[in-house]
Amino acid sequence: MPDNSNPSGSLLTRKKYTLAFKAECVCQVAAGARQTDVGAQGLSPALLGR
Repeated sequence: MPDNSNPSGSLLTRKKYTLAFKAECVCQVAAGARQTDVGAQGLSPALLGR
């Protein structure tokens, strides 16, 4: 089973993005922005590709 804790011992939590933030990122990519540039705002470029 993978270790989902950081060195301090607390569990890692997933980042949560608002629907509006995600929609804006998708719109930027659809308008021609590069996934890596939009991903620099916090989302993974691979996630944007999906």
